[in-house]
Amino acid sequence: MNSIFNQAMVDAQFVYYLRSLKSTYQFFITPNEYMTDYVDPVAKSYASTNYQCKLDFNLTAQNTVAATATRTSDGEVIMDNGFPLGTNGVVSNSGILKNRLEDILNCQTLVTASNEDFAAARAAGQEYFITKGYAPIRITADNKISGAGNETPLSITKVYNKENGNAYLIDGILQNTTTSIYDVLSTRDEFKEFYDMCALLGIFVNNPTTSTVAPGRKVKFLNQYHYTVYVPTNEAIRGAQEKGWIPTVAQIENEGDLAVRDSLENVMERFVRYHFQDNSVFVKGEQVEDEAYLTSTINENTNKFYPIYVTNRGGSVTLSSEADHALGKVTAHVLTNGNFYNLMTRDLTLNNSDKEKATTIEAYTYAVIQQIDQVLMFDRPSGDSKQN
Repeated sequence: MNSIFNQAMVDAQFVYYLRSLKSTYQFFITPNEYMTDYVDPVAKSYASTNYQCKLDFNLTAQNTVAATATRTSDGEVIMDNGFPLGTNGVVSNSGILKNRLEDILNCQTLVTASNEDFAAARAAGQEYFITKGYAPIRITADNKISGAGNETPLSITKVYNKENGNAYLIDGILQNTTTSIYDVLSTRDEFKEFYDMCALLGIFVNNPTTSTVAPGRKVKFLNQYHYTVYVPTNEAIRGAQEKGWIPTVAQIENEGDLAVRDSLENVMERFVRYHFQDNSVFVKGEQVEDEAYLTSTINENTNKFYPIYVTNRGGSVTLSSEADHALGKVTAHVLTNGNFYNLMTRDLTLNNSDKEKATTIEAYTYAVIQQIDQVLMFDRPSGDSKQN
Protein backbone atom coordinates (compact mmCIF):
# COMPACT_ATOMS: atom_id res chain seq x y z
CA MET A 1 0.00 0.00 0.00
CA ASN A 2 1.08 3.56 -0.73
CA SER A 3 -1.53 5.30 1.44
CA ILE A 4 0.98 7.35 3.50
CA PHE A 5 2.53 8.76 0.34
CA ASN A 6 -0.92 9.38 -1.14
CA GLN A 7 -2.04 11.25 1.96
CA ALA A 8 1.17 13.29 1.94
CA MET A 9 0.46 14.27 -1.66
CA VAL A 10 -3.08 15.34 -0.75
CA ASP A 11 -1.96 17.34 2.29
CA ALA A 12 0.68 19.16 0.25
CA GLN A 13 -1.64 19.56 -2.77
CA PHE A 14 1.14 17.79 -4.64
CA VAL A 15 -1.29 15.77 -6.71
CA TYR A 16 -2.29 18.89 -8.68
CA TYR A 17 1.36 19.60 -9.45
CA LEU A 18 1.92 16.09 -10.80
CA ARG A 19 -1.21 16.22 -12.95
CA SER A 20 0.20 19.10 -14.97
CA LEU A 21 0.75 18.16 -18.59
CA LYS A 22 3.21 21.01 -19.09
CA SER A 23 6.06 18.94 -17.63
CA THR A 24 7.18 15.34 -17.44
CA TYR A 25 7.93 13.78 -14.07
CA GLN A 26 9.93 10.89 -12.72
CA PHE A 27 8.19 10.28 -9.40
CA PHE A 28 9.59 7.92 -6.79
CA ILE A 29 7.01 6.43 -4.40
CA THR A 30 7.82 4.79 -1.08
CA PRO A 31 5.24 2.17 0.02
CA ASN A 32 3.99 2.23 3.62
CA GLU A 33 6.22 -0.60 4.81
CA TYR A 34 9.33 1.39 3.84
CA MET A 35 8.28 4.77 5.28
CA THR A 36 10.68 4.25 8.17
CA ASP A 37 14.16 5.24 9.40
CA TYR A 38 13.90 8.83 8.19
CA VAL A 39 16.77 10.70 9.85
CA ASP A 40 15.06 13.88 11.02
CA PRO A 41 17.20 16.87 9.92
CA VAL A 42 15.80 19.23 12.56
CA ALA A 43 16.23 16.79 15.44
CA LYS A 44 19.76 16.08 14.19
CA SER A 45 20.64 19.65 15.20
CA TYR A 46 19.59 19.21 18.85
CA ALA A 47 22.53 19.19 21.27
CA SER A 48 21.14 16.26 23.26
CA THR A 49 21.58 12.87 21.63
CA ASN A 50 18.45 11.84 23.55
CA TYR A 51 16.42 13.95 21.11
CA GLN A 52 18.25 13.15 17.87
CA CYS A 53 15.94 10.73 16.13
CA LYS A 54 14.58 8.86 13.18
CA LEU A 55 10.91 8.95 12.23
CA ASP A 56 8.74 5.97 11.30
CA PHE A 57 5.64 7.25 9.51
CA ASN A 58 2.22 5.60 9.84
CA LEU A 59 -1.40 6.25 8.96
CA THR A 60 -3.85 6.71 11.84
CA ALA A 61 -7.42 5.44 12.10
CA GLN A 62 -8.53 8.97 11.19
CA ASN A 63 -6.60 8.68 7.90
CA THR A 64 -3.99 11.23 8.97
CA VAL A 65 -0.24 10.76 8.99
CA ALA A 66 1.65 10.44 12.28
CA ALA A 67 5.15 9.28 13.13
CA THR A 68 7.01 7.45 15.86
CA ALA A 69 10.27 9.05 16.96
CA THR A 70 13.10 6.67 17.85
CA ARG A 71 16.49 7.75 19.16
CA THR A 72 19.25 7.44 16.58
CA SER A 73 21.70 6.26 19.24
CA ASP A 74 19.80 3.26 20.63
CA GLY A 75 16.54 2.86 18.66
CA GLU A 76 14.36 3.50 21.71
CA VAL A 77 11.09 5.41 21.32
CA ILE A 78 11.44 8.95 22.72
CA MET A 79 8.81 9.24 25.47
CA ASP A 80 10.11 12.48 27.04
CA ASN A 81 7.41 15.15 27.08
CA GLY A 82 10.11 17.81 26.62
CA PHE A 83 10.88 16.48 23.15
CA PRO A 84 10.12 19.40 20.75
CA LEU A 85 8.59 17.26 18.00
CA GLY A 86 5.99 15.41 20.07
CA THR A 87 4.98 13.66 23.28
CA ASN A 88 4.69 10.05 24.40
CA GLY A 89 6.70 8.87 21.42
CA VAL A 90 4.25 10.26 18.83
CA VAL A 91 4.78 13.10 16.35
CA SER A 92 1.27 14.21 15.42
CA ASN A 93 1.59 17.95 14.75
CA SER A 94 0.29 18.42 11.21
CA GLY A 95 2.63 21.33 10.48
CA ILE A 96 5.72 19.31 11.42
CA LEU A 97 4.60 16.27 9.46
CA LYS A 98 3.66 18.29 6.37
CA ASN A 99 7.07 19.99 6.51
CA ARG A 100 8.96 16.67 6.48
CA LEU A 101 6.71 14.93 3.97
CA GLU A 102 6.91 17.86 1.53
CA ASP A 103 10.68 17.71 1.87
CA ILE A 104 10.55 14.02 0.99
CA LEU A 105 8.15 14.60 -1.92
CA ASN A 106 10.39 17.33 -3.34
CA CYS A 107 13.40 15.02 -3.06
CA GLN A 108 11.57 12.17 -4.79
CA THR A 109 10.35 14.14 -7.82
CA LEU A 110 12.39 14.81 -10.95
CA VAL A 111 11.16 17.27 -13.56
CA THR A 112 12.35 16.11 -16.98
CA ALA A 113 11.90 17.22 -20.57
CA SER A 114 10.42 13.84 -21.50
CA ASN A 115 10.64 10.16 -20.61
CA GLU A 116 12.78 9.68 -23.71
CA ASP A 117 15.25 12.40 -22.69
CA PHE A 118 15.51 10.94 -19.19
CA ALA A 119 16.17 7.46 -20.58
CA ALA A 120 18.73 8.84 -23.05
CA ALA A 121 20.59 10.68 -20.29
CA ARG A 122 20.80 7.51 -18.22
CA ALA A 123 21.91 5.49 -21.25
CA ALA A 124 24.69 8.05 -21.84
CA GLY A 125 26.00 7.48 -18.31
CA GLN A 126 24.34 10.25 -16.28
CA GLU A 127 23.86 9.14 -12.67
CA TYR A 128 23.28 12.39 -10.73
CA PHE A 129 20.06 14.33 -11.12
CA ILE A 130 18.65 17.44 -9.44
CA THR A 131 15.15 17.06 -8.02
CA LYS A 132 12.24 19.49 -7.79
CA GLY A 133 13.47 20.62 -4.37
CA TYR A 134 17.08 21.02 -5.65
CA ALA A 135 18.26 17.88 -3.83
CA PRO A 136 20.72 15.67 -5.70
CA ILE A 137 19.90 12.00 -6.16
CA ARG A 138 21.91 9.25 -7.79
CA ILE A 139 20.48 6.53 -10.05
CA THR A 140 22.94 3.89 -11.26
CA ALA A 141 22.65 1.61 -14.26
CA ASP A 142 21.55 -1.33 -12.07
CA ASN A 143 18.44 0.61 -10.96
CA LYS A 144 19.80 1.50 -7.53
CA ILE A 145 18.85 4.93 -6.24
CA SER A 146 20.07 7.02 -3.32
CA GLY A 147 19.83 10.46 -1.81
CA ALA A 148 22.82 12.28 -0.38
CA GLY A 149 22.03 10.93 3.10
CA ASN A 150 21.27 7.29 2.34
CA GLU A 151 23.83 4.94 3.87
CA THR A 152 23.08 2.27 1.26
CA PRO A 153 21.35 2.56 -2.13
CA LEU A 154 17.67 1.72 -2.47
CA SER A 155 16.16 -0.51 -5.16
CA ILE A 156 13.61 0.43 -7.80
CA THR A 157 11.14 -2.44 -7.55
CA LYS A 158 8.47 -1.47 -10.10
CA VAL A 159 7.89 1.12 -12.83
CA TYR A 160 4.55 2.54 -13.97
CA ASN A 161 4.48 4.37 -17.30
CA LYS A 162 2.19 7.40 -17.22
CA GLU A 163 1.13 9.99 -19.77
CA ASN A 164 3.24 12.74 -18.22
CA GLY A 165 6.09 10.68 -16.80
CA ASN A 166 6.93 7.53 -14.90
CA ALA A 167 6.20 6.45 -11.34
CA TYR A 168 8.65 4.16 -9.55
CA LEU A 169 8.25 2.12 -6.37
CA ILE A 170 11.38 2.18 -4.19
CA ASP A 171 12.16 0.27 -1.00
CA GLY A 172 12.96 3.22 1.25
CA ILE A 173 13.00 7.00 1.64
CA LEU A 174 15.45 9.15 -0.34
CA GLN A 175 17.29 10.77 2.55
CA ASN A 176 18.82 14.24 2.33
CA THR A 177 22.20 14.94 3.83
CA THR A 178 22.50 16.85 7.10
CA THR A 179 26.14 17.80 6.37
CA SER A 180 26.77 21.50 5.70
CA ILE A 181 29.34 23.20 3.47
CA TYR A 182 31.09 24.37 6.64
CA ASP A 183 31.17 20.80 8.01
CA VAL A 184 33.05 19.57 4.94
CA LEU A 185 35.48 22.46 4.40
CA SER A 186 36.41 22.86 8.08
CA THR A 187 37.21 19.21 8.73
CA ARG A 188 39.37 18.15 5.78
CA ASP A 189 43.05 19.05 5.66
CA GLU A 190 42.90 18.89 1.86
CA PHE A 191 40.65 21.98 1.90
CA LYS A 192 42.58 23.91 4.57
CA GLU A 193 43.92 26.83 2.51
CA PHE A 194 40.52 27.56 0.98
CA TYR A 195 38.73 27.15 4.30
CA ASP A 196 41.16 29.47 6.09
CA MET A 197 40.36 32.21 3.58
CA CYS A 198 36.62 31.66 4.00
CA ALA A 199 36.99 31.79 7.79
CA LEU A 200 39.03 35.00 7.70
CA LEU A 201 36.41 36.66 5.49
CA GLY A 202 33.52 35.62 7.73
CA ILE A 203 31.79 33.72 4.95
CA PHE A 204 30.40 31.15 7.39
CA VAL A 205 27.78 32.65 9.70
CA ASN A 206 24.93 31.67 11.97
CA ASN A 207 23.31 35.04 12.69
CA PRO A 208 20.04 33.87 14.25
CA THR A 209 17.05 36.16 13.82
CA THR A 210 14.05 36.47 16.12
CA SER A 211 12.45 33.56 14.27
CA THR A 212 15.19 31.51 12.52
CA VAL A 213 18.54 29.89 13.18
CA ALA A 214 21.03 27.67 11.36
CA PRO A 215 21.91 24.33 13.01
CA GLY A 216 25.57 25.31 12.73
CA ARG A 217 27.24 27.65 10.27
CA LYS A 218 26.12 28.36 6.72
CA VAL A 219 27.43 30.35 3.74
CA LYS A 220 26.05 33.84 4.11
CA PHE A 221 25.49 34.69 0.43
CA LEU A 222 23.79 31.54 -0.91
CA ASN A 223 20.03 31.24 -1.34
CA GLN A 224 17.49 28.40 -1.58
CA TYR A 225 18.92 26.84 -4.71
CA HIS A 226 21.68 24.41 -5.72
CA TYR A 227 25.35 25.32 -6.17
CA THR A 228 28.85 24.02 -6.80
CA VAL A 229 31.82 24.94 -4.64
CA TYR A 230 35.16 24.47 -6.42
CA VAL A 231 38.02 24.06 -3.94
CA PRO A 232 41.54 24.35 -5.37
CA THR A 233 44.18 22.12 -3.84
CA ASN A 234 46.30 23.62 -1.08
CA GLU A 235 49.26 23.56 -3.47
CA ALA A 236 47.36 25.46 -6.18
CA ILE A 237 46.36 28.20 -3.74
CA ARG A 238 49.89 28.54 -2.37
CA GLY A 239 51.18 28.75 -5.94
CA ALA A 240 48.78 31.59 -6.75
CA GLN A 241 49.86 33.38 -3.59
CA GLU A 242 53.53 33.02 -4.51
CA LYS A 243 52.76 34.64 -7.86
CA GLY A 244 51.05 37.52 -6.11
CA TRP A 245 47.63 36.80 -7.59
CA ILE A 246 45.93 36.63 -4.19
CA PRO A 247 47.03 37.63 -0.67
CA THR A 248 47.70 35.14 2.08
CA VAL A 249 45.76 34.97 5.32
CA ALA A 250 48.93 35.97 7.20
CA GLN A 251 49.43 39.04 4.97
CA ILE A 252 45.97 40.31 5.84
CA GLU A 253 46.19 39.46 9.53
CA ASN A 254 49.56 41.22 9.86
CA GLU A 255 48.64 44.31 7.83
CA GLY A 256 48.56 47.37 10.08
CA ASP A 257 47.20 49.85 7.56
CA LEU A 258 43.41 49.51 7.67
CA ALA A 259 42.90 50.77 4.12
CA VAL A 260 45.45 48.31 2.74
CA ARG A 261 43.92 45.50 4.76
CA ASP A 262 40.46 46.29 3.42
CA SER A 263 41.83 46.27 -0.12
CA LEU A 264 43.53 42.90 0.38
CA GLU A 265 40.37 41.42 1.91
CA ASN A 266 38.37 42.64 -1.09
CA VAL A 267 40.78 40.90 -3.48
CA MET A 268 40.57 37.69 -1.46
CA GLU A 269 36.79 37.75 -1.15
CA ARG A 270 36.26 38.29 -4.87
CA PHE A 271 38.65 35.40 -5.53
CA VAL A 272 36.87 33.09 -3.07
CA ARG A 273 33.38 33.97 -4.27
CA TYR A 274 34.41 33.20 -7.85
CA HIS A 275 34.66 29.56 -6.71
CA PHE A 276 30.96 29.47 -5.71
CA GLN A 277 28.85 28.75 -8.77
CA ASP A 278 25.11 28.56 -9.44
CA ASN A 279 23.92 25.03 -10.36
CA SER A 280 25.29 21.76 -9.03
CA VAL A 281 27.79 20.13 -11.37
CA PHE A 282 28.56 16.46 -10.74
CA VAL A 283 31.04 14.03 -12.16
CA LYS A 284 28.60 11.71 -13.99
CA GLY A 285 26.03 14.49 -13.88
CA GLU A 286 24.33 16.30 -16.75
CA GLN A 287 26.63 16.42 -19.74
CA VAL A 288 27.28 19.94 -21.04
CA GLU A 289 29.79 21.51 -23.40
CA ASP A 290 31.27 24.92 -22.58
CA GLU A 291 28.19 25.87 -20.54
CA ALA A 292 28.34 29.25 -18.77
CA TYR A 293 27.28 29.22 -15.11
CA LEU A 294 27.26 32.36 -13.01
CA THR A 295 29.44 32.70 -9.91
CA SER A 296 29.06 34.85 -6.80
CA THR A 297 31.65 37.44 -7.93
CA ILE A 298 30.22 40.49 -9.63
CA ASN A 299 31.81 42.29 -12.57
CA GLU A 300 31.93 45.86 -11.30
CA ASN A 301 32.00 47.24 -14.86
CA THR A 302 28.85 45.49 -16.07
CA ASN A 303 27.17 44.87 -12.70
CA LYS A 304 26.66 41.26 -13.77
CA PHE A 305 28.14 38.16 -12.18
CA TYR A 306 31.22 36.62 -13.76
CA PRO A 307 30.67 33.18 -15.31
CA ILE A 308 32.61 29.94 -15.24
CA TYR A 309 32.49 27.81 -18.39
CA VAL A 310 31.92 24.10 -17.71
CA THR A 311 32.42 21.08 -19.89
CA ASN A 312 31.08 17.87 -18.37
CA ARG A 313 31.62 14.73 -20.37
CA GLY A 314 30.37 12.29 -17.78
CA GLY A 315 33.50 11.00 -16.13
CA SER A 316 35.45 14.25 -16.40
CA VAL A 317 34.68 17.89 -15.68
CA THR A 318 36.84 20.75 -16.96
CA LEU A 319 36.50 24.45 -16.22
CA SER A 320 37.48 27.57 -18.09
CA SER A 321 37.61 30.80 -16.10
CA GLU A 322 36.66 34.21 -17.45
CA ALA A 323 40.37 35.03 -17.74
CA ASP A 324 41.14 31.95 -19.86
CA HIS A 325 37.93 31.38 -21.80
CA ALA A 326 38.58 34.08 -24.40
CA LEU A 327 41.95 32.42 -25.08
CA GLY A 328 40.34 29.00 -25.53
CA LYS A 329 42.17 27.58 -22.53
CA VAL A 330 41.09 25.01 -19.95
CA THR A 331 41.78 26.43 -16.50
CA ALA A 332 41.15 23.53 -14.14
CA HIS A 333 39.99 19.94 -13.83
CA VAL A 334 37.82 18.36 -11.17
CA LEU A 335 40.06 15.80 -9.48
CA THR A 336 38.68 12.28 -9.29
CA ASN A 337 41.75 10.44 -8.00
CA GLY A 338 40.72 10.88 -4.36
CA ASN A 339 37.56 11.11 -2.30
CA PHE A 340 37.24 14.88 -2.70
CA TYR A 341 34.65 15.19 -5.45
CA ASN A 342 30.84 14.94 -5.60
CA LEU A 343 30.68 15.80 -1.89
CA MET A 344 27.04 16.67 -1.23
CA THR A 345 26.00 19.22 1.38
CA ARG A 346 22.94 21.05 2.67
CA ASP A 347 22.87 24.28 4.65
CA LEU A 348 19.67 24.48 6.70
CA THR A 349 17.71 27.28 8.34
CA LEU A 350 15.27 26.28 11.09
CA ASN A 351 12.09 27.97 12.34
CA ASN A 352 13.19 29.19 15.77
CA SER A 353 15.87 31.52 17.12
CA ASP A 354 16.85 28.64 19.45
CA LYS A 355 17.71 25.48 17.55
CA GLU A 356 16.85 23.39 20.62
CA LYS A 357 13.23 24.50 20.16
CA ALA A 358 13.08 24.35 16.36
CA THR A 359 10.53 22.03 14.79
CA THR A 360 10.53 22.66 11.02
CA ILE A 361 12.83 23.39 8.08
CA GLU A 362 12.47 27.06 7.13
CA ALA A 363 14.90 27.22 4.18
CA TYR A 364 17.88 25.37 2.75
CA THR A 365 20.76 25.48 0.29
CA TYR A 366 22.16 22.47 -1.57
CA ALA A 367 25.75 22.43 -2.80
CA VAL A 368 28.22 19.92 -4.17
CA ILE A 369 31.92 20.38 -3.37
CA GLN A 370 34.51 19.56 -6.03
CA GLN A 371 38.28 19.68 -5.57
CA ILE A 372 40.08 21.19 -8.56
CA ASP A 373 43.74 21.22 -9.57
CA GLN A 374 44.12 24.96 -10.26
CA VAL A 375 42.69 28.23 -8.97
CA LEU A 376 40.01 30.08 -10.95
CA MET A 377 40.69 33.75 -11.83
CA PHE A 378 38.12 36.01 -13.44
CA ASP A 379 40.87 38.58 -14.20
CA ARG A 380 44.39 37.25 -13.88
CA PRO A 381 46.91 39.85 -12.63
CA SER A 382 50.10 40.35 -14.59
CA GLY A 383 52.33 40.12 -11.51
CA ASP A 384 54.38 37.01 -10.86
CA SER A 385 55.54 37.67 -7.31
CA LYS A 386 54.22 38.80 -3.93
CA GLN A 387 55.89 42.18 -4.45
CA ASN A 388 54.05 42.75 -7.72
